[in-house]
Amino acid sequence: MKEIVMARIGVQSEELREQSSRVAMGSTEVTDILNRLTGEIGALAASWQGAASEAFQSRWAEWQAGAQQVQAAMDNMGVFLEQAATSYEATEDELRSAVGR
Repeated sequence: MKEIVMARIGVQSEELREQSSRVAMGSTEVTDILNRLTGEIGALAASWQGAASEAFQSRWAEWQAGAQQVQAAMDNMGVFLEQAATSYEATEDELRSAVGR
């Protein structure tokens, strides 16, 4: 006889939505910080010349690209959590309807 083991999934759609909102707020905070730092670095770069300035600006561009990837990943995670909540709710509704017949 073949044994069938099913995983038990316990999740609250409301909690997923709350986490989605928190991730979205965090992403907004990251964007705000990036914008502020970009302005400050831009002001510094305007008055700084030479090889050290060029090296710094190159590293800053790399850092900025990485920070933007983090921000984009946060956006994607927020969307994923919202979609997961919607999907779980739809599945629960279908199961309730099937049992209620």
